[in-house]
Amino acid sequence: MTAGAGVGEPRNSRTGDLARRLVRSEALPLAFAAAWVGAVAVVEPAVLTRRNLENVGLAALPLLLAAVGQLFVLVVGGIDLSTAAVAGAASVAAGLVMREVPNAAVGVGAVLAVGLGVGLFHGLAVAGLRMPAFLVTLATSSAVAGGAVWATRSQKLAGLPEGFLSLGWQGDLFGVRSSVWVAAAVVVVAHLVLARTVFGRQLYAVGLNAATARVSGVPVGRRIAAAFAVSGVCAAVAGLMLAARQKAAAADLWRADVLLDVLGAAVIGGASLRGGRGTVLGVVVGVAVIALIGNTLTLLDLDSWHVTMAKGGLIFLAAGLDILRTRGDRR
Repeated sequence: MTAGAGVGEPRNSRTGDLARRLVRSEALPLAFAAAWVGAVAVVEPAVLTRRNLENVGLAALPLLLAAVGQLFVLVVGGIDLSTAAVAGAASVAAGLVMREVPNAAVGVGAVLAVGLGVGLFHGLAVAGLRMPAFLVTLATSSAVAGGAVWATRSQKLAGLPEGFLSLGWQGDLFGVRSSVWVAAAVVVVAHLVLARTVFGRQLYAVGLNAATARVSGVPVGRRIAAAFAVSGVCAAVAGLMLAARQKAAAADLWRADVLLDVLGAAVIGGASLRGGRGTVLGVVVGVAVIALIGNTLTLLDLDSWHVTMAKGGLIFLAAGLDILRTRGDRR
């Protein structure tokens, strides 16, 4: 019996290790999406056409930017519910400013200023006043969205300068859309910051255990504020892209339920709602999964509420994986 137990234990251990690696793998959701798309392609071959895949990729760029920003906040153990409101308000600020000074650089400056300002406000309220991130960002979302509606009288601001439209969406460099270059730059820089810098390691340390990080000399408050600032800027740039694509700025530029996609992409990609975990590569995978699932369900001629329900179920499963990953880390 002793010998049998000795043989069985390593097998169980290897099986358990394999299961834990599979659960933590960023390739798991991508493999699921590939299998799903392959199955749908049998019924609807248009899914795999180059034109459809390009359209899906381009449409997902604003979501990718917002999800990368959300990752920074999740890593430090926070959450940002103001993504859609900041995107709309940033576009409105740019539209109003460029009515007076029709210059793309001025519009971009307004976009960045709104995103940075709202993000820093969140960070200071959460880190300095110890207010719950959920409450702060929810309240700010309402206030910012209301301010943008008031400023525009619920009207769209059309007639944006061509330079602004080209920078945010229509332009191209070496045959590639300018929006792709912008998103790629944000993804690369965010990856390098989180994976290769002391600043990035400090963000993870804050999310894992803020008290321990503080004792170790990490400026916890400043790192939390910086994470929210990054999230605000990324949401604002996403708003720039949306405004350029629609050729108009508006307070309701992004639907309110996009937050489901933003958080879902981060969690599906391996970020933890408890903080201290997540990668930019994982977010890219999560965005791809969200975008492909939504696209395939639409091509199957399902109603929008079917798509929303499916995404909700997928995110629920991702949250379950997050729990399994956390339990595995504790072991």
